[in-house]
Amino acid sequence: MTASVEIVFDHLDASDALKDRIHQEVEDLEQVFGRFTSCRVVVATPPGMKHKPGPFTARVQVNMPGGKQVIVNGADSPAKAHDDPNVAVHHAFQAARRQIRELADKMQGKVKNHMNGEASL
Repeated sequence: MTASVEIVFDHLDASDALKDRIHQEVEDLEQVFGRFTSCRVVVATPPGMKHKPGPFTARVQVNMPGGKQVIVNGADSPAKAHDDPNVAVHHAFQAARRQIRELADKMQGKVKNHMNGEASL
């Protein structure tokens, strides 16, 4: 893993298993686009829920070359909250992967030609 990773647990205790899951998701992101410089992940639950945490949201911010950023904020919508923090993290990284692929294609000059549906360079 070459990118620096910051993991924040907001209103819940840190979990080594969840940290490992996040590091694995970051490694998977590097397979999609290995040139990002840093990644910040915030796993959160509403305040006052430490005794029985949930629902969980995950926010992923990936900083890329040229000052570009990909930000997925699971806290934007209650529909994006999950009872399992692993699911919240997985869904946030799925969305980040989609956005990174799109941004990488744009950075590489690959755009979809709507006339015939093929990528042009």
